[in-house]
Amino acid sequence: MRGSVIRALGIWALLVPGAVALQPAFGDWQGFVPGLAGITAGVAVGWAAARFRLSAALMVLMTTVVYLLFGGVAALPRTTIAGVIPTVETLRRLVLLAVYSWRDLLTIATPAGDFTGPAVVPWLAGLLAGGGAATIALRR
Repeated sequence: MRGSVIRALGIWALLVPGAVALQPAFGDWQGFVPGLAGITAGVAVGWAAARFRLSAALMVLMTTVVYLLFGGVAALPRTTIAGVIPTVETLRRLVLLAVYSWRDLLTIATPAGDFTGPAVVPWLAGLLAGGGAATIALRR
């Protein structure tokens, strides 16, 4: 178990520069923080799935639940209750922005931090990259 935690931390450390690289596009830390949160959550999901030997379907379900539960805190805090509890609006926007935020980030003028939706891109990218990398590295 100790070795898998060390590998998970190594994966996290290797992915963090990717989140830092998003900072210029957002003009502030609004790209870095959701990216870092996504990487952390993704590596945690990948580690838990490997540790408890969850199937691929359960890992996808767990990733989706994490995306919806913590996406408001990481990427859409203005739509949550007290900045933490997701509302119906938060969940609706997270589902829609999983598809459309990529296009929005490419078509708006920088800094993208002035807009609400594009912060979903680093959150989702970090979540998927962290979960995928941790799953591949920790399951042999």
